[in-house]
Amino acid sequence: MAQVNLPAQTKADSRLSSISRIRGKIQGFVIEDSANNIAFPIPRPILDTSKPLLNTLHREFNGVYGSELDVFPWHFVVEMDASADYVIHMLRPISQKFPADRNWYESQIKANGVDLNSDTKDFFKNRKDKELDQMIHILIIGDSDLDVYARDIYKKIGAYIIGPLSRLNFLSPVANIFPLNMGTKFNLKALITASTSGA
Repeated sequence: MAQVNLPAQTKADSRLSSISRIRGKIQGFVIEDSANNIAFPIPRPILDTSKPLLNTLHREFNGVYGSELDVFPWHFVVEMDASADYVIHMLRPISQKFPADRNWYESQIKANGVDLNSDTKDFFKNRKDKELDQMIHILIIGDSDLDVYARDIYKKIGAYIIGPLSRLNFLSPVANIFPLNMGTKFNLKALITASTSGA
């Protein structure tokens, strides 16, 4: 499989330098899945097997993008384990910015002919105040057009990630969670409820 160029920011991404850190407070939360990912698409599906899906994601990611990144681009990755429990992996310090900005996303959309859903089109058109590299990125392994999510996934993401970080950064989860190209099986309302229940 041919390697793909990564954003220029990744050159500094491997070290925790000042240019690779989020400036001030985070600007919100981006939720994406591995099947419909805009910034870092992975062409082959990650099938549900008995092996940890994170290992498969790592192998597929390096197959496409090489090993230029010391860590995954996402701050958190969520997978379902063999016991059907959702596991959250923190893979990037929350102080470290996401290595792709709005320009990179827009170039990927154009270069790959990405078909955006209406919420994602609205985000790119109307939320230019949100800098994607200054947001916390959460990847759910799988395809949100096909996978059915138990309520537990929303409770865990809300209680362990979005709720606490929203309070710490004085953000309202209602206005600051952005599912980019997530499919019809993803329930944003359930995630907002879970993220605000502990407030």
